Amino acid sequence: GSTLDETMKMTKLIQNIIRIVRIYFCIEFDEKSGYFYRFVTHLKYFARRILTGEQYKDGTNVELAQIVFAKYHEAYRCASKIGEYVKKKMHYIVTDEEKMYLTIHIYSVVSKGSKRKERRDE
Repeated sequence: GSTLDETMKMTKLIQNIIRIVRIYFCIEFDEKSGYFYRFVTHLKYFARRILTGEQYKDGTNVELAQIVFAKYHEAYRCASKIGEYVKKKMHYIVTDEEKMYLTIHIYSVVSKGSKRKERRDE
């Protein structure tokens, strides 16, 4: 496909992943925050890997991933939801290594780069 087509696909994918996180945690992101910027940067690489079909492998040991998943279990559950979405829509299997990084980024952006949605009773 054309580069524009790829860019569109990538943008849509990133927006959908961000939406999953936003809805899962009932938050609004502070889009001016460095944490949000880093999260989006990570998602760009993630989306590119999904679209080119190359899985992320850096030989991270499984033990380390397990520790991260246990420590940040809510972020991990959200990362797993993203994994399911990507598998269903893009037929791409998200590895545990990929999920580990996703979990860390989700934890950071949610805890430091967002605010809980307030219900305004007008």
